[in-house]
Amino acid sequence: MGFNSTILILNDYLHNIESEETFGARVAEQLSLHGGGRDDRSNDFKVVAQHHADNTGIILVGGNTSKIIGFTPGGSGKWALESEEGDKDVIRVLRETAANYGYRLSKIPDNQRSKWRKPYRGRGLVF
Repeated sequence: MGFNSTILILNDYLHNIESEETFGARVAEQLSLHGGGRDDRSNDFKVVAQHHADNTGIILVGGNTSKIIGFTPGGSGKWALESEEGDKDVIRVLRETAANYGYRLSKIPDNQRSKWRKPYRGRGLVF
């Protein structure tokens, strides 16, 4: 299946990225040197993670940085993120992450779910 890389691009620097011919080469260099997960940030991007495509992770992003809070090997890869059936893997990762932080994840009864937002299944989300 291959590997995936997650990078954080700082939008404040898009004007530099757009005009810079070496941006792709700099990203490739950081990915090959460090493999992500460290403070590999240049002024305009940071390598967040690299992992096998079948793995699932939870990454928090904010304040011009990121933090990997949950990660589990295996699972169904893209299906874990794009299908109802794959939600089992998503819930498994959430439960494991909560347990690592000393918490339990429990399901909200169906009759109370309307109070909560539905899972987002779109392609791009801007808050």
